[in-house]
Amino acid sequence: MRSVLGRSICGIVAVVAATAAQASDCPTSKDGKAGFVVERSGSSKTEIFHLDNGQTRTIGRFVGNLTLEVTHHHGVVQLDRVDRGQRTTYAPKSDLKPLATPKVGTTYELAFEQTDARGQVSTRHVQLKALLKDKLGIGACTYDVIKFEERVGNGGQA
Repeated sequence: MRSVLGRSICGIVAVVAATAAQASDCPTSKDGKAGFVVERSGSSKTEIFHLDNGQTRTIGRFVGNLTLEVTHHHGVVQLDRVDRGQRTTYAPKSDLKPLATPKVGTTYELAFEQTDARGQVSTRHVQLKALLKDKLGIGACTYDVIKFEERVGNGGQA
């Protein structure tokens, strides 16, 4: 849920574990290096790539047109976002290493230098709370995930 003027966002983010819990043809983190595609309703596709440096790259298309490209740190926080040609970058001012192995019950306070498409720079604060471990089903595939609550603020605290 977004509030006006970028005061905060509350949401749930899922981090997909390295192995699928069921079907042998389910994508894993190893498959992600070559990339795989998630399709929704035939007109929406997201290409997903796991990069060597712990980053995840997603490329979204709607009716074949590129709409959104996002690079995440370990699939959790945005580092780079190109939304319909408008790029915003998020340079970490905080240590992101703890997000590689998140612990349920832990709250992570993060700061980023945000540069928008016009070149304006501000500080973005992100608060992530690892809520619980769960299972996520995508078709016949089941993955172990951690759900997060996320709060985002620009300028002040999250």
